[in-house]
Amino acid sequence: MRLFVLIPLLCSSLAAAEFSGVVLDAWTRQPVPFALIEVLAADIIVAADSLGRFSFRLASADSPADVTVSRAGYRQWTWSGLKPGSHIELALIPTRYDLKAVTVTALRLPVLLAAGPASVVRPAETGLGLELTDAARLAPTAELRDYVNYTSVGLRGAGNEHTLIELDGVRLNSAQSGTFDLSTLSPLLADRIEIARGGSSAAHGSSAIGGVVNIITPEPETLSARIQAGLGSFGRRRLDLAHTLPLGRFGFFVAGQLLSSRNDFNWPDSLDSLRTMRNADISRRSGAVKTVYRHGPVRASFLGELSAAERGVPGSTRWPSDSARRADDRGLLIAACDIQPAPELRTAARLHYSAADQRYRDPDWATNDTHRLRVLGARIDQSFRPVSWLLLLAGAEVSSEALQSTALGRPERFNPAGWVQWRIERHGFDINHVLRLELLRQQVRRSDSTRSSSLLSVFSPKVTLSWSGLQFVNLYTGFSRSFRAPGFNDLYWPEDAFTYGNPDLKPETGTTLDAGIGGTRPGWLVWWLGGYHTRLTDLIQWQPDSLWRFHPVNVDRATITGLELEIRADLRQFGFSAAGNICSARADSFALIYRPGVSGRASVWFTPPLSTLRPRLFGGVDYTGARFADAANTDKLPAHALVNTGIALAPRLGRVDLRIETGLKNLLDVNHETARGYPSPGRNWFLELGLGI
Repeated sequence: MRLFVLIPLLCSSLAAAEFSGVVLDAWTRQPVPFALIEVLAADIIVAADSLGRFSFRLASADSPADVTVSRAGYRQWTWSGLKPGSHIELALIPTRYDLKAVTVTALRLPVLLAAGPASVVRPAETGLGLELTDAARLAPTAELRDYVNYTSVGLRGAGNEHTLIELDGVRLNSAQSGTFDLSTLSPLLADRIEIARGGSSAAHGSSAIGGVVNIITPEPETLSARIQAGLGSFGRRRLDLAHTLPLGRFGFFVAGQLLSSRNDFNWPDSLDSLRTMRNADISRRSGAVKTVYRHGPVRASFLGELSAAERGVPGSTRWPSDSARRADDRGLLIAACDIQPAPELRTAARLHYSAADQRYRDPDWATNDTHRLRVLGARIDQSFRPVSWLLLLAGAEVSSEALQSTALGRPERFNPAGWVQWRIERHGFDINHVLRLELLRQQVRRSDSTRSSSLLSVFSPKVTLSWSGLQFVNLYTGFSRSFRAPGFNDLYWPEDAFTYGNPDLKPETGTTLDAGIGGTRPGWLVWWLGGYHTRLTDLIQWQPDSLWRFHPVNVDRATITGLELEIRADLRQFGFSAAGNICSARADSFALIYRPGVSGRASVWFTPPLSTLRPRLFGGVDYTGARFADAANTDKLPAHALVNTGIALAPRLGRVDLRIETGLKNLLDVNHETARGYPSPGRNWFLELGLGI
């Protein structure tokens, strides 16, 4: 009798279908924990575990299963016709990335932090007294070049013209000078700053030899409002406003800034006599509006940003100028649309237009120049995941840059580009290949009706390999070839008794090998240790001719080799961060200018257990080693270490967050320069007040 009972039970168990698999993030390919899996046409709901794994059993092995998967922060999705027996991977499309753990700048695809040489800095978490330049400086290998009221940044020993600055993925570097003044952007305009170190022209085009600094604007997903006002030494005044407003399928973000500073600090001359910096004042007004629309698989956005600045041009202390003035007006429009109808398919398109007007006047030299630069660009990406371990991407981009200048004439550049990319993820390995081909067609029409033109092609590959087979530890290695197109100033500077341009310049190229090891402990620790070697060819330097007139030339080659370190820890009431760089940058037997052999910075903060005022004490040290200021290596800037300290109070008044912050920068009053002839301020104070809801 028992035998007749066991036989039907055994047959039913053999007929049952076993389904098992894992729920993944569609873009990072990381497990999604605790997702809910509902089996349609059956009364079965199971939850994935902390590693995204799940399993369930159906009575019949013949019929496939239809399941719906849901998780907060992801779009609900239904899969039909799943078959038992094989391992199932279900990928959910995120509605918002965990941006503290992900960067999208390095490869234009989401990549986990510590899986490569990338950093993410959130200005709102670094203190009210910091500008975007200070926040970007927190990344390893980042070096500032400060010309009193104009500041740019360079990465990995490359010059500031070899580091690409972007706003929401759109190039900000000027086609005329090759650089961008990072201090013209308000800190409230940045939700985060993504810093991808190493050659990135395969993904971003020209100027990305040292890396990319991408300022990402906030997403208007929650209702918030912030206002910050600040005072500081040397007549510094600042007011920042920001507001986000979600309304159904729409979201709005508005930000603005007013800033002024006299910058009339004292500096010692070669005889240790104190002098006052003159004609270094700046006043700036800026604003931005962003609109986002979401409906199903469609996300569309529009961003408009305006900035107007008036500043003095003090010149070098060797050749000071008391009358030179410069006015900069800049505007940027970005329209973007992303469509992702399925987890394995995504289309992204973007159109952007920028206008920059610069007026330079110096009555002492009878100079009155105007430069009007217009840039129009478009980009489209198509990605497709045919199988769970392979992602394919192809795209095209085109940009037109036109300058109308009283000094340079009317130079133009037309850059069409196309690229392909494939990403293989298997057994903990992540392999990325990017191949980009770009054409550089440039011409100039001068005031004497003469015209010159050239056409060049540039091939930029990039290959990266990372492995995350060990928990909290990632290994990385990469190879890339990047370039920088000569700026219009380099090519077409008018000939006079002192300088002239060189229309025969070739693009600078950089070939980089890098490797490293990093890791994260979610919520409190990120660390990275890596090495890099970059070989620069056709490096552009301004050198004197036989008549001692300076002009740009392509020098033979240069090499930059270094080690970089980053560690950040947040232990609730205590935290610290450190970033360091050891670098050797040489052209033949000479060191490249303004490249310190050793640099680094460290900061620490502590929150005493006082719940009402929520005080926070912070301090830090910023060290820059000695570096040469001339190509012949006869003029050397000494090393310096700057100490900063302060305190912040953050009481909560009902629904309003109040933040008061004050402190001292350059506490020890160290005299220093980041560029020869341009002294930086000594000890200075700041006081900031912030309100937010």
